[in-house]
Amino acid sequence: MKKTLLFISFIIIFILSLTPFIFKNNHTTTKNNNQNYDALLKSNNFNLSLKDEYFKTYDTLKNDLNNNYNITTLTLNKINYPNFLSAYNDTKQYLIINNIPLVNRIYGLDKDFIPSNLVSVENVDYIKRDNEIMLLNKEALNAYQQLYNVAKTKNINLTIFSAYRSYEKQATLWGESLDPNNKFLALPGHSEHQTGLAIDVSTREIGLTNHLFNTKVFQFLKQNAHKFGFIIRYPENKSNITGYFQEAWHLRYVGDIAEEIYNSNLCLEEYLYYNYEIPIFL
Repeated sequence: MKKTLLFISFIIIFILSLTPFIFKNNHTTTKNNNQNYDALLKSNNFNLSLKDEYFKTYDTLKNDLNNNYNITTLTLNKINYPNFLSAYNDTKQYLIINNIPLVNRIYGLDKDFIPSNLVSVENVDYIKRDNEIMLLNKEALNAYQQLYNVAKTKNINLTIFSAYRSYEKQATLWGESLDPNNKFLALPGHSEHQTGLAIDVSTREIGLTNHLFNTKVFQFLKQNAHKFGFIIRYPENKSNITGYFQEAWHLRYVGDIAEEIYNSNLCLEEYLYYNYEIPIFL
């Protein structure tokens, strides 16, 4: 009996001696886990009620060896905006992400939105229309003038067919459209032209047709537009995201990030989604 009591006492003492070590390890593990999610917890876009979903997604992305993006940013966006990369959501007000206005099938401008820094297009070839002055964002025009001049050295004579377009003008064009599912024309308020940052560019001989794809003009734009802050806004195989079929002529000015977008082979929506946190209150 005494031996049994001694043995039990020994076991109890042994377990008690391990308790601090076990507690310390558990405490350290919890602390390390919190540190793993520290960037998530500090973000203004973290929704505490979705904590478990964030952590699960974060861990999945962290273990993905092919993931080259900021894990915290992508985790927050995936949970807060799971359908962001779909062109078939309900319409919402336009977004400004990292100072980049995003306008597409989903995110639209108010009918009274007019950019404040529009200037008359000059020193480049453009289509002149009666009772209409072609306007464009000043910075975008300066960049395009450089692109235009480089094109001329390659014996390519670019022409702007369309630049800034008001809400009312877009409404008129939409009203004249016979196709309610038009994948080339935007609804009023959902055209990038209303931002003053988009241009339709081709040559007078080719015009805004798919013939442009098989020309040296398109190859020039593909290989050089990003050097001057422009992207080909609606690339191939991205219509499920952008909402538009591939267009060879539609250029969008985005400034310094154009080079990164070009090298990433992403469309604008994807680039913003993978690289910048989208505010949760939007």
